[in-house]
Parts: sequence; structure tokens; C-alpha cells
Amino acid sequence: MVNKFAILTSAIFASELLPKLLSEKIYPEIFTYKNELHRKSLYTDLDNYSSFFNITYLATNRYSQNENLFNKNNFSHIIAIDWNKDFFDKTTDQVVIFMQPSLLPMYRGYGAISEQFLNGVCIGGITFYLPNDIVDAGDIVYQREIEIGFEDYPEDYIRKLCEETVQFIHYIKENQVTRTPQNENYAFSLSRIRRKDGLINFRSDSLSIYNKIRAYSKPYFGAFCFMYNQKINVFRGKPEKWQGIYGKSGEIINIDKNGVEVACGSGTILLQEIELPDSIKLSKGEIFNS
Repeated sequence: MVNKFAILTSAIFASELLPKLLSEKIYPEIFTYKNELHRKSLYTDLDNYSSFFNITYLATNRYSQNENLFNKNNFSHIIAIDWNKDFFDKTTDQVVIFMQPSLLPMYRGYGAISEQFLNGVCIGGITFYLPNDIVDAGDIVYQREIEIGFEDYPEDYIRKLCEETVQFIHYIKENQVTRTPQNENYAFSLSRIRRKDGLINFRSDSLSIYNKIRAYSKPYFGAFCFMYNQKINVFRGKPEKWQGIYGKSGEIINIDKNGVEVACGSGTILLQEIELPDSIKLSKGEIFNS
């Protein structure tokens, strides 16, 4: 049988994946959600690819409500990438494979990308697995390590995940899918990330703050802090001084063309990309979260 693939994916992953598939002359059926089902910050227009791929926009997030769209095709594989893990609320005879952006059984659940950045993980990975009754616990069919560079952000990791996804598609076109059970001795699951988790605690050390900024950076909602009770989003930064006390925690100690340098519990952090309310004008000596 000729392999005929369907890919279920979010718009933000599709925007990285589709050009890579196009360059490899791989043309699966693409399913994503309609605009109103995406969080606004994670929506990306895919119209530029509609002449190359058959893109179907689903109006609901349950397989049972979209079953007719899948049954009319005899897909050899349905690959779910950055997709609702509860989507398949009804059994299908077609082979379904989920992708998790981690080396399972570690980092099961939602938010695996952010959690790995928070923890300063240097070697992440990608796992394709067959789902079962436990979230992200099914047998592994393909797994590879992916380096997370010190200056990488989630956008960089997503790009690497999409590159490896193309390699996985080549793999299953040429090989029989084999199953490897996960080792439960190394398994742990994540709680859902909430927006409040992105609050920067300037009493932490500069490396921990840097990792938090990276963890919630684009395409996610951003780490944040407050000044005069107004929220300030932070999307880029870097440790400027690694250790030592240079002022009160959260105090702005310098502002120049490179960014806003802020004292931490230990060291300083340079905030390089921030979103300020129009009413806020930062100046030296002011203190965030005071």
C-alpha cells in the first residue's frame, strides 16, 4: 500500500513544518483548527501553503465530530503534532502516532517545551509514540535527542522538532513501525502551565531568571513583571553578571542600547525585548515588582 499521511498540527508548528515538507516534496494532508479555536498569540496564517497542501480547518476538537473527514481517506498514518491529546475520543482503525517534544517517558503532558527550558535542559528530544489510556505513556516508535543550545529559545526548539519530524516521516515511509515500551522508572508528568507561572522573581539568580524568560518566550505568552501595578512582558534577555549583589532585587541599574540591566538575587539580567505600556518610562533606580 502506498503511504498516505495525515498530519494534525497547530498553526504555529505548521508554519515551521510545511516549508520543510515542501522542500522535501512530501505532501501529507494537513488538519488544523479554525482560527477561533487557536489562542490568538499562537495563530499563524497558513494561506500561503494552500496551493501546495490540502489543508482542512476543523471546527471542533473531537475526532468523533470530524470522523467523516478522516474516513473518506485511507490514511496509512495519522501523525498528531502539538495536538489535543484527548482528540481521539473514539477508536479509529487508522494508525495514530503522537509526537511529544521530549525524551519520553520524561516530561509527559502539556508544556514540555517550557518545562525543559525552565530546568536548563541541554539535551531535549522528540518522541513519536502510539497512544494508550495514559497520557504520553504509549509504546515508542521513534525517538531522537535534540540539543538545546544555551542561547536557544522555544522558537529554535520548535524549528528543530519540525526538522526531525521530516526525518521521522522518511523513516516510516521506508521502515515498519516497531514498538518499544516506555521505562516507567524514569516517567514523570507535568501540570498544565498557567499564565501566572510566568511571573519573574528577581530575587532568584540571573541564570534562573534567564531560563524563565526563555521558557515562556515566543510563541508563548512571555514572562512578565510589574511596575506601578502595570504588567510588562519580557521575551528576550541574557545573564549580564553571573554572581554577586549589584543592587536591590529588581532594581534597574543601567539602561543603554543593549537593553535594561536589572539586579537579581545574585548577578544581573539584561532585558533585551520587552513590551511596555505607553504610560511606563523606565529609568535607572526604579524597581520591578516593588
